[in-house]
Amino acid sequence: MEPMSTQPNGAEPLIDVVLCIDRDAFSRLRSVIRHLGVGLIDQNARARMVTLSAKAIAPDSLGPIEVMHHDERSWPLRGRSFRRLVDTLSARTPSLICCISSGSFNVAWKLAETFDVDVVPHLTATRDVAALERFPTERRSYVIAASQTLLDMTVRRAGVPADRISLVRPGVLRGTEVTCFTEENATPSLVCTGKLTESSGADAVIEACAMLRDRGHRVLTFLLGEGSHESALRRLVRARKLEASVTFVRPTGDIADVLRGADVYIVLPGDNDVSARPLEAMANGTVVVGFDGSIADCLRDGETAIVCHEHTAEALATAIERLLKDHTFARTLAAGARDYVKEKHQMSTMAELTLQVFRQATAKGRTYRINAAT
Repeated sequence: MEPMSTQPNGAEPLIDVVLCIDRDAFSRLRSVIRHLGVGLIDQNARARMVTLSAKAIAPDSLGPIEVMHHDERSWPLRGRSFRRLVDTLSARTPSLICCISSGSFNVAWKLAETFDVDVVPHLTATRDVAALERFPTERRSYVIAASQTLLDMTVRRAGVPADRISLVRPGVLRGTEVTCFTEENATPSLVCTGKLTESSGADAVIEACAMLRDRGHRVLTFLLGEGSHESALRRLVRARKLEASVTFVRPTGDIADVLRGADVYIVLPGDNDVSARPLEAMANGTVVVGFDGSIADCLRDGETAIVCHEHTAEALATAIERLLKDHTFARTLAAGARDYVKEKHQMSTMAELTLQVFRQATAKGRTYRINAAT
């Protein structure tokens, strides 16, 4: 096995990190993960990626980063897949494993044990905090949280010391102007993305659209996603006679392109995970409507979004109606969101902060370990 490389003239040793990403995190954070991989390479780190996504990934879709697939379905396939993965990675021994979201924790810890290195869990959802407690602490010295809310929750619930968890917000590309409600006579378009499951709250979006129609507003709504509840949602659209104004779209290509053409982006009521999509909407000049309870700290009522305090179709309809009636307010809110993204969600900052954590986790002579009883 090739040992970890060192830089000349006393520079920091070269970090060789393997990023493990589960299917769920990949669907929510694909563009962010791509930016992170490219950013780490720009910072002179080596990065390889192990994805658990069942969908094929184009070799060039994540930029100049080597991508490997691990099949987690069942034995014996999982065992053979893991052995192939280890054989591939062994050509250059990793110095660290970083796992993004809890679905990849299992393979990340197994790789860490195989190569005798540490794991840095990167938390992007509430379930990641609970999952953290199920894995051995002896290989976990540092943790990354994708939002301040998630960081505070991890310290409080998982007992991770505050000085061993770092806030690294997702980095996204930012557009050049506010794009919502630019044509006063055009029919406003509403977009929401996510899993169309029973718990997602997509039915509230459809009911809100019916309320807006009954109040005399004409809008076009696009539901981008797929899931087990899609058939029931389609029946609801037909029952509310919204076939001409609500469209189901299977997401293909770059969702950011869709968001740039929308006036309002709706965060589904049941979508409480950190995702690139509302950030990309904000970054590209689309005004955002969300709900209380999200761990994504980018949703700031009256500053970057309208935040509904009740998880109801009525509250959503009222929020959207406010934007439909006051385009100046909507564009001011969208401008504030773009400024927030510029300040808090730069891609270069994400890569720099992530690499700082990786350097701390691989520091020579480190003796600290998180105690499970802390």
